[in-house]
Amino acid sequence: MKALSAFVATAILLVGCGARTGLRIEDLEEDAGPLDAGLDAALDAGDAGDASDASDAADAADVVDADAAPPECVINGNCAFKSKFCSPFTCVRGVCTLQPTPTCDDRDLCTDDRCDPVADACKNTPRTFDLDGDGFKGPLPGKQPGAADACGNDCDDRNAAVSPQAREICNGIDDNCDTRVDEDARYQVIGSEERLSPTNASIATVSGLTTTSAGFVLGYSAALSGSSRFSPYAARFSGVLARVGTDLDLTALSPSDGDGARAAWAGDRYGLVWTDRRSGNYEVYFALANASLQKLAPGDVRLTNSRGFSLNPSVLWTGRDFLVVWQEELGGYEIHVRRISADGGTVGPDVTVRSGFDSRNVSVVALPAGGYVLAWLEGSSIGPTITARVNVMRLDEGLVPLTGPVLPIAGTVNGGPALTLVDGKLAVAAHASNGTSSIVTLDPATLSVVATKPLTDGVQSFGRDVALLGVGQRIVAAWADDRDDQRTFEIYVQTFDANLTPAASAARVTSANGDSVSPVLAPYGSTDAVLVWNDGRNGRSQVYGRALQCSAPSAP
Repeated sequence: MKALSAFVATAILLVGCGARTGLRIEDLEEDAGPLDAGLDAALDAGDAGDASDASDAADAADVVDADAAPPECVINGNCAFKSKFCSPFTCVRGVCTLQPTPTCDDRDLCTDDRCDPVADACKNTPRTFDLDGDGFKGPLPGKQPGAADACGNDCDDRNAAVSPQAREICNGIDDNCDTRVDEDARYQVIGSEERLSPTNASIATVSGLTTTSAGFVLGYSAALSGSSRFSPYAARFSGVLARVGTDLDLTALSPSDGDGARAAWAGDRYGLVWTDRRSGNYEVYFALANASLQKLAPGDVRLTNSRGFSLNPSVLWTGRDFLVVWQEELGGYEIHVRRISADGGTVGPDVTVRSGFDSRNVSVVALPAGGYVLAWLEGSSIGPTITARVNVMRLDEGLVPLTGPVLPIAGTVNGGPALTLVDGKLAVAAHASNGTSSIVTLDPATLSVVATKPLTDGVQSFGRDVALLGVGQRIVAAWADDRDDQRTFEIYVQTFDANLTPAASAARVTSANGDSVSPVLAPYGSTDAVLVWNDGRNGRSQVYGRALQCSAPSAP
């Protein structure tokens, strides 16, 4: 037994030294003969009772398969030679294995997170930026500034004057990003009232007001002292309502009664329209004039030849030609449209927009996306008042009429309508025989109603003659109202946002004796406006005007 023990010890010693000497178990078997089953059992019993660590198992494996390639790693630290932060390796079954790239998630919704392989580090890049350098970031595309997922609260990151901490000023935009425009701002009269009809006019009424690069052109009709005619005129005024040059008598070459003078400015010339009865009936005429209101070739162009009266023309410059609309008397009144080229030649024939109804007082605007919208009164003219409703209709670029709704203006409408564009919406206003005056905003694509706002209630205030002006994101409304003195009408002005939320209370503009009615508005500069009206302070109507300035709210 002692001999066997000595032999086993010698064998184990030789196995343990095999890695150094090259001695293998097979060599032992050849030299000493096969190990019998008793030796194997003794070795197994000894291993089973051994309490050594895991390294023994690895050694045993090496012993069993000494010809296998050595492992690349045993622990993760063995892979440090090829591992980087953005491309980590760990030891898996003896092989250094590439692991997923770290997410670098900083739990901030407003950063783009990634592992930068060049810097071999996390890179958390802001998703929004402060492009205008005012200290506030703009929102993510499609997000409302200031929303929880917007990652920015600057509503105009191109303008350093606009930010959540900016002061709201009167400029037609949302300066402080609270979704309101010029809140608490109001239009206030500045300077003094100016009589705009000539001093030798015994009576005069306003028909239109057009803004130009140098001031305004007023269209009016007047009977001058010593003349039996009541004729249409056009007059130029500076921004401070000072008359410039000599007024143009539109019927000077063919003296006759006339009315409805209006102008559209095309950048280097005016397109003028009016009606006169040089040929018996009232017909619509068109003429070009230069910046000094001198008529150009081809002179007066007669647009109508009706058996009845052609009245109330309007004109606008579309950017490529003039568009003229008017009411044509054929049994009842119809609405007609015609294009006039920039050189005064007729582009196309009359287009009848509405027939078979009594339609009148048409207004027109061009839509930014193309096409036009008309608004007019429609109904019966029998009796002392017009029993009518307001209709609107959209025309495509080819002047093809499309359908349109009747607007929900309370009462029997007998005045208006006024029409303007504001912040992508249409605004229409009219007054009813019961004294209510209202504004309605419409979606320009569908003509569906967005909002309505009464200006007067017919009880505490009896209103009439509403004028509208879209300035940026605001609507300026002017109308005649008897709220402060039920014996006379005075002109009031109020500002609204595009949703018809009042930006200020109504401000009274006029205070002279007699009725002040029929206001007309036109923009001046980027924020201000000019207001003209028919004024009865001397017993007979004359045209007066006043500048309006948008007054900013007080500083916080």
